[in-house]
Amino acid sequence: AYSLVFNRDVYEEAVNKGEIDEDNGVDDAFDVLHELNETITSGKWVGDVFICTTSTNRLNYFVGGKTYNLAHLTKEMYMLGYLVRDNKVYLADREIHTYGYNVSLELLEFQTLTLRGELEEAMNTILPNVESKDTLSKIASFLEGQELYEEALKTSPDTDQKFDLALKVGQLTLAYEILGEEESELRWRSLGDASLQKYNFKLASEAYMKAHDLESLFLLHSSFNNTEGLL
Repeated sequence: AYSLVFNRDVYEEAVNKGEIDEDNGVDDAFDVLHELNETITSGKWVGDVFICTTSTNRLNYFVGGKTYNLAHLTKEMYMLGYLVRDNKVYLADREIHTYGYNVSLELLEFQTLTLRGELEEAMNTILPNVESKDTLSKIASFLEGQELYEEALKTSPDTDQKFDLALKVGQLTLAYEILGEEESELRWRSLGDASLQKYNFKLASEAYMKAHDLESLFLLHSSFNNTEGLL
């Protein structure tokens, strides 16, 4: 499936020139924005968000060039629509049984405003009203997908995601505080590597110590001729 944008000026120019193909209309009036690598069985636009079902029985939504999963369906279903009143998208199977799945209105509004270039308004007016940690996590993942890492860091309630984002934006002290007493050698080593890239040798040494990374510590202390550290 493809996400297209319609250029009305090109269409009207073709109409004025009488260049409309009876079978295909005006091909040049459409440009491909994104390609979805799945077969879409039904869908509906809610603002700038496309909610759809797929041939693999998934309920997804597509926004900003990325696809996010809402639910794995147990059988083939089709979209009926989205009700803002209920914060739900409704589907039906072939026997016309109906099913409802929660879709946060705040999430859809936030994504729509962001994609329209109104990120500041989305952060100031919608985000303060979001109480669900699940919705906050989805907003943070969306922001990260749009490479808005600092905004994602401010939004995310998930410590693992916050740590990864803190490394991406170079907030090493925050990353250190997030790890706290965690004993994950892999994460401490990641912090050590990031600290070396920022020439923060003191933090790198402490991180490698907590990671029990003796090889990196040996290299670091050798470079500074730190006899005490080597011992």
